[in-house]
Amino acid sequence: MRVWDYQHRRYDELGRIHFEVEWITVKPSAKDKTEIDPDIDTITHVEYFDTEETAVKRAREIYAAAIGPGGEGLCWGIVTVQKEVLEWFVQEDNVAHWEPEGEFIEISDLL
Repeated sequence: MRVWDYQHRRYDELGRIHFEVEWITVKPSAKDKTEIDPDIDTITHVEYFDTEETAVKRAREIYAAAIGPGGEGLCWGIVTVQKEVLEWFVQEDNVAHWEPEGEFIEISDLL
């Protein structure tokens, strides 16, 4: 069933699954601070993938690039992969939203 995905402002299939890759970096203006405020000194980055395998691969690439020479670094030292399902938000209006499902995968080293 096609529903309105209000988070991404598009129509999509109810029950569809995707995988969210998320990582947080420190803003360049806050790099020299001894303490950062997570609300104003960080940038949250998000990408979406159709398969867990592709999402984990991309998360590892992001992690390696962020901690490597010239990388921007990771605020908390991790990249996460979260499975999400498009579920009802307001059924009578045919509106859906993405709900996390299960535990997230934490990419925090290159093992």
